[in-house]
Amino acid sequence: MRNLKELVVRGCINLGCMNGWNKEWFEIHKELQSLKIVGSDSGRNLGRCYNESSFDINLNGEVVKVISTVDSSD
Repeated sequence: MRNLKELVVRGCINLGCMNGWNKEWFEIHKELQSLKIVGSDSGRNLGRCYNESSFDINLNGEVVKVISTVDSSD
């Protein structure tokens, strides 16, 4: 498994568009979900069928925002 700290850029982990994820990215997302701060889920519509989801995690004492998008028109 990857070192999650290496994914952090300016306080965020941007996982990109879920439509293009492979097995490794789904495993990373699952691991990040296990670190989720309760009540930190957020979502917003970016236009038409394109949506962004985010949540905060506690990564070794640092609060990091995890962001992903999905295009539901596919």
